[in-house]
Amino acid sequence: NLPELIITLRAMLSRNDSVALGDYIGSAAANTFIFGVLTMLYGAVPVSGANFTLTAGLFLTGLVLFYIFSRSNNRISRREGVALLLLYGIFIAAELM
Repeated sequence: NLPELIITLRAMLSRNDSVALGDYIGSAAANTFIFGVLTMLYGAVPVSGANFTLTAGLFLTGLVLFYIFSRSNNRISRREGVALLLLYGIFIAAELM
């Protein structure tokens, strides 16, 4: 989301890699907790099969790519970052359609 992208860009410009990774992990943990609590409060969320399959596929692809990219020299190169951003763009486009 936008706050994580801004923090990542600022950390990248200041050459502080640990801030960007810490923000990413912290955001993922906080989002999981918040969505879990909201789901328990409001009950089940209706999800269509086709939408779930596409979203899950894009999520798993991004997760695998991130893992592979972060394992190469413990860094994500500019090209790998662009690939992850393109995958994110595809996800946004798919969700809007």
